[in-house]
Amino acid sequence: MKSQRNIPIKPIVERQERIKTQIAVGSPEVGVWWLLPSGNLLVNSMPVREGEGFVDGQKTESAQSRYWEGLRKDIPEIRDREFTDFPRGYIDFAKENQKYYVFTRNEYFVEYPDLKEKILSEFRVPLEDVIFKQG
Repeated sequence: MKSQRNIPIKPIVERQERIKTQIAVGSPEVGVWWLLPSGNLLVNSMPVREGEGFVDGQKTESAQSRYWEGLRKDIPEIRDREFTDFPRGYIDFAKENQKYYVFTRNEYFVEYPDLKEKILSEFRVPLEDVIFKQG
């Protein structure tokens, strides 16, 4: 006899609906990003209200590598490249001070002057609530 699992589908569906709603209304997001040669950002993100712990799980090299491998076949400009070949970083939220933290190498902002603006726009976070950190 086959064993049946009691999978809590309802909470998963409810969370997915909350995420869709938050994205639709422009809620700020947290996650990891890469700057591609085209100048576009490639992101793996989650609305901040649903994202507690999300960045911790995505900022590790093994998690970024797995995510990258899943995208390679669909994005020609990264197909033959490693995830470490591009400027990258992550943005997280600290409840204690209600600030967003962008972690990346400072030299990326010198080399790519519009990078800060791209990150803030993509993740929909206001500049006054952001702290940039060397990471």
